[in-house]
Amino acid sequence: MWRRVDGMPDQPQCCAGCGGNPVDFEGYQRQALWCEGVDIDWGNMLYLCWECGEVIADLVGRATRGGFDELEAKHNALLEEHARLEREHEELMETVETIRSGAAARRKLKAASA
Repeated sequence: MWRRVDGMPDQPQCCAGCGGNPVDFEGYQRQALWCEGVDIDWGNMLYLCWECGEVIADLVGRATRGGFDELEAKHNALLEEHARLEREHEELMETVETIRSGAAARRKLKAASA
């Protein structure tokens, strides 16, 4: 199972894809991906740097930022429509309840006058 880790603390301390070990501006190792339970070269850990992980994600069809933004906009529009429909449903249920209580009152009046 792949896990996100800070840096590559165990041997070989480099990415299996590119051989690098990227650091940030302060010299700290950047986040990496570690495959727990998998070793390479008789005991070394299997790491992928974040950049190689992104390349793999793109190769397997990760949504582009534009595609994600479009899906998010559609999702938000659907949430708004759902909320509107729920409000409309509540209003209609109140109307139905008013009609039912009026019909029940009419039946009581008929029964009392009969």
